[in-house]
Amino acid sequence: MVKLLAALVTATTVVATTNFRQQQFKVCNSDKDCNSGFYCLPTWDGTFAMCQPGNPPAQRNFVCTDHADYYGDDLSNTHTGYQGCVYNCRINPDCNAIAWVQDANGQQGMCYYKHLKDINRQPTSDSRAIKTCKDTPDAPKKVKWVADAGYQVKGDDISTKSNVASVEACESACEATPSCIAVSYIKNSQSCTLKKTADNYYPVWSKAVDLGAVAAFSHTYSACYSNYDYYNQGDVTNFQGSFQDCKKCFDKGGNAFTWYLGPITGMAQPVNPQGTCYCKKVTPPTPIPATITPNAYGGTVFCFQ
Repeated sequence: MVKLLAALVTATTVVATTNFRQQQFKVCNSDKDCNSGFYCLPTWDGTFAMCQPGNPPAQRNFVCTDHADYYGDDLSNTHTGYQGCVYNCRINPDCNAIAWVQDANGQQGMCYYKHLKDINRQPTSDSRAIKTCKDTPDAPKKVKWVADAGYQVKGDDISTKSNVASVEACESACEATPSCIAVSYIKNSQSCTLKKTADNYYPVWSKAVDLGAVAAFSHTYSACYSNYDYYNQGDVTNFQGSFQDCKKCFDKGGNAFTWYLGPITGMAQPVNPQGTCYCKKVTPPTPIPATITPNAYGGTVFCFQ
């Protein structure tokens, strides 16, 4: 029995070591190509990159143009591959642009690190085998909303407003309120409760009147849909968490998630204080639609990264 257990432990260790090495030496173009706990690091000559264990440097958004250059404003230069050139600028806070001139033969070239005084200036065309890149921070993402009719948000309140004519007006009030991320709206009483946490959601109903209850959650993902799911498709892992916690799925190898209130009681109320995030790796449609036909129930929320 002891020998059998030892053999199983050895086999498990071998598989784990093999998986680690396969991930460690996986060829990559960006950190997104690597699993959680790894980042994309160029080789010593800068000609290509492989996933390596560790925490990645701060993300920067380099927008690149072929056959162009940002003349002047040079900091220094070195001879390396293109990926090494971009990476070295990425980890240098004084560098906000590069120009890389490829050698006549080979995968290396001269890399010119730059600090553009006018970050808004455009590159100048250049007929050489040259690529130039500029750190261009992403514009703030537009806040979007996903709404679940028949539900209310479980989470910490900021305030409750009266005489709010619609859920859209309630969402606008949330956007204008610091730390607000979700709302509970009741059309029957025109009440709008602003929430600073969205731990879970729960169904509400009345036999006497139509409450017009809506739970709505703000997000900046490509798209989110209520009562929709990629059921049993591309599941990576799952964990209990708030709607905001589900973004951790993107650090766990997923590119989408499903958030569900369950498990539930016989009265369809959630058992746990927080919902469940189901992380998924799926192939999204092209283009990703703004709306989609529901295929699930229970207020399930599905989001593409």
